[in-house]
Amino acid sequence: MKKITTFLIGLTAPFYFAQQAGDLVSAEQKLDLTRRSCQFHCQ
Repeated sequence: MKKITTFLIGLTAPFYFAQQAGDLVSAEQKLDLTRRSCQFHCQ
């Protein structure tokens, strides 16, 4: 039983972390976009 669980965790972990990383990247891009538009409008 334990082997199956470890196997499943091994399979799902990369996807989970990839999703987390993707969320982080998109969040940073949104921040960057808002920062740029702010600089553009504030000048």
